Amino acid sequence: MLKDVTPPSRLLRNLLLAMTLAGGALHFSPAHAEAARDWTDTKGRTVSAVFVRQDADNVWIKRSDGREVEVPKNTLSDADQIYLASVPTGPATPGGAVSAPGGATKSGLADFNTVKVDPTLFKPHGGGLALDGFSLPNTLETGHFVIAASDKTKPAVVSMYAEAAERTYLDIVAALPSIATAFEDHKKVIILYENEAEGGLIESWHSHYAASGKPLLFHDPKMAERNIGYLDLHPAEAEKLGYCPQIRTFRLNSKTAESMKKNWGKRVHFLVSDILNWGARDPYGSDGYSFGIITLCYSYEREFAISGKIETEVIMSGAEVEGFKNGKAWAAATKKLLKNGGKPDIDAFLHTLDSKAAPRDLGFGFGLIQFIRKDPARLAGLDKSYAALTRKRIFSDPKEFIANLGYDSPEAFNAAWLKYLESDAFQ
Repeated sequence: MLKDVTPPSRLLRNLLLAMTLAGGALHFSPAHAEAARDWTDTKGRTVSAVFVRQDADNVWIKRSDGREVEVPKNTLSDADQIYLASVPTGPATPGGAVSAPGGATKSGLADFNTVKVDPTLFKPHGGGLALDGFSLPNTLETGHFVIAASDKTKPAVVSMYAEAAERTYLDIVAALPSIATAFEDHKKVIILYENEAEGGLIESWHSHYAASGKPLLFHDPKMAERNIGYLDLHPAEAEKLGYCPQIRTFRLNSKTAESMKKNWGKRVHFLVSDILNWGARDPYGSDGYSFGIITLCYSYEREFAISGKIETEVIMSGAEVEGFKNGKAWAAATKKLLKNGGKPDIDAFLHTLDSKAAPRDLGFGFGLIQFIRKDPARLAGLDKSYAALTRKRIFSDPKEFIANLGYDSPEAFNAAWLKYLESDAFQ
């Protein structure tokens, strides 16, 4: 969680002075209604104003009286920080679009490759990462992650993972802001290890930890052999430390930060899954319904959008369909399924466990996430479903899911889904 570490400046105090009316916040009529938004400081006080521009430390907003005010970013709320990460430095263009190189415009929705992240805000975690009987000295803490490694790992590598993790988080919450609530009091721990020997030490510690009487959901006795894995903390200990109970582990299979960037798609896939799963907490429901398949397909869609390819292994159950080994061919392979009589069905799809997903499920689901992300109203509906999961800790049924997306019946939703899969927009 981003924290206010400095007192409000005189400029911000002047802004807040105009906001107070009878003990509450006064919302001014915006100078330009289509571009105005509510801005909230770390004490919960709010004003409606228009974004003008920003730099690394400050944002300029215009009040209804036409006055332009400079506000330090570290005095603004987490929601404002996320919003500012989705727009560039410099002035906004009309209608909410933002300036892009060459005079072009693009959607204001943040994504991994364009979101603005300031690595100078990342700080070493005081005392290193200290768990029960285990510690790592080389750490970097961001707004939502703690990256930890041995002193053999280069600082540039730790910094690169910190930035990539924060970019992944901002990519997700720009589209699904309800996920941010799960990270208000918890941070995700990512452990980096150089080789199998270092991984073996971590694995040995976790084996001892798992055998010490603490109930864990998962323990992988062969973590050191894997490039990507995870470890569980006891929930009570994780809560005490302010960490998510699952720690992600990455083996550093490249010597430099630049060469590692070439393999980011697969690692981002797992970070997307981690963030969404922690946001949803418990994605399973009654009658065999599961929201896990949505999270899985969202992870594949983001992997492809970020890296231009899909490298994460596809779990095949049933007949293998040619084309699903290469992410660039997923749309074509899915269209081939449709020509052979396959049809998407939201009820059957949400009955699919993510661990049992077949190629057709992943192809249809990949297209489903694209279909949802193409429309702001549908994307807001998906966020509503994730918010309900966080609140209720259980997934209800497809009726609620499709209603959130704006459809009256499964048949209407299936028809719209099918139309998108058959269109040229699905790529």
